[in-house]
Amino acid sequence: MDEHKQRIYSVLYFLKKSRGIGFKNDLLYKSKELPGDMDRFKKLTVGHIVLMGRKNWDSIPPKFRPFADRINVVITRNPELFKNEPDVYAFSNVFRAIAWLTLVFPDKHIAVIGGGEIYKLLFPYCDMIYATEISGDKEADVFVEIPENFFLAEEYEFTEGPTGVKFNFADYVNKGQLKVPVI
Repeated sequence: MDEHKQRIYSVLYFLKKSRGIGFKNDLLYKSKELPGDMDRFKKLTVGHIVLMGRKNWDSIPPKFRPFADRINVVITRNPELFKNEPDVYAFSNVFRAIAWLTLVFPDKHIAVIGGGEIYKLLFPYCDMIYATEISGDKEADVFVEIPENFFLAEEYEFTEGPTGVKFNFADYVNKGQLKVPVI
């Protein structure tokens, strides 16, 4: 891969069995329950662009947003809500956002970080999905499916968190990545 080529990839966690990612606009697990997950998230996103939906933005505790050392982009039906939000770019159209980001930040990768609607829309354009797969069972109302054109490239050993949550990291590669439409 060309070292200066912009990549689009996804970073997420989900329940291995049900593919749940959230419940009532909150994460199913906190980072302290998944040792190493936040370190992996930072490694994949610091210095790059994090692209998320408005509901995902709302689920991030205010003291952690915007994410430091990253370009924060929120997709929302009402970008005006973010006009006074420092260090955040808001767009109503995800493909216009990507086109703008490609022009303005050509050397920054785009990490798609949720939520469910954004994942479904952008998975086909991602070259990789960096996942944390959780073996537990919790009630969820937001789900994702890893598309068929992704294959498991690497799966790391299961780990058990301090509260007994079992999880592992897995990297999926897209063998049929689509090109982002030009708008």
